[in-house]
Amino acid sequence: MGVSKTITVTCDFKGCTSVLSWNETEVGAGRQQPPEEALYLVLITHNNVQKAFCCQLHAAEYFLPPGYETKQKQVIELPKPKEEPTDLWARLPKTTTWMDDPPRSEDAVEQADGSPDNGQGGSLC
Repeated sequence: MGVSKTITVTCDFKGCTSVLSWNETEVGAGRQQPPEEALYLVLITHNNVQKAFCCQLHAAEYFLPPGYETKQKQVIELPKPKEEPTDLWARLPKTTTWMDDPPRSEDAVEQADGSPDNGQGGSLC
């Protein structure tokens, strides 16, 4: 039997009682998985003292001045968009008639300089 190393980490946040423990030798050899909470472990060296926190929220709250609070992610429901009809005819206005179209001129319109505009760029040919 060889030497094994056990890691035990206690959260330094006031009021938190989280303790993580795993065998580093077994994890390093691949015979054991570390606890899932170890993925969220935050280690910080502050004033030459190492601090350990069980999550990012506790690490952030540790450095906040007294009286400040952080909020965890909240789920906010977005308003649901109105369902539009998929039928093309249902999207058209109900009271549209041929008389609602703007009038069009089929004749040549005289320009400000007196030349006729016949849609050919000013040429009469």
